[in-house]
This record gives sequence, structure tokens and C-alpha cells, in this order.
Amino acid sequence: MEKSLTKIGNSMGFIIPKAYLEYLGDVVELEMTLNGLLIKPKKEKVLTLKELMATVDLNKLYNQMDNDVDDKDTLNYYNTNNDEFDNLDEIIDEY
Repeated sequence: MEKSLTKIGNSMGFIIPKAYLEYLGDVVELEMTLNGLLIKPKKEKVLTLKELMATVDLNKLYNQMDNDVDDKDTLNYYNTNNDEFDNLDEIIDEY
């Protein structure tokens, strides 16, 4: 999501959408990272499975999986690394 900074007194800021505020709460921590500024809740919230799944774009995930199935590198990996499973029957028989 792209946001524009706005002058607020002697500082700059941006509006955080309500959906994000419900997750973040009233107090946040700011952390500088190599990629930019990380805004996270002061208290770590344990997400339910339903909340976690709500953050996943399943259409995007499925499209990526479809692309990866036919990807040259993916096919090459599975075609060249299958020898580790060649003796699987022998390993199972040992037990």
C-alpha cells in the first residue's frame, strides 16, 4: 500500500487505515530496518487461524503456484534431485 506523507505541525505523517489500527492497537513500536521503517504493535498479538488466513491473498497464492509448476527451474530441480528418493524402499525395509 502506498501512502503520501502529510505535514502535521512540525512533523510529517500519514493516515493509517482502520483495518490496520485494529491490529496495531493504540501503542506501536517503530524500528528502522535495512528495507525501511517497520511499524509493529507494542504487544505482540497472537493471531487466530481465521485472522491469519484473512491476510492471505489466496488468488495470488494459487496463481503463483500455477506459475511455479511449469517453471523451468522448478522442473529442473525435481528432475535432477529425485535420486535421494531412489532407495526409499530399501530404507523402509530396514525398519
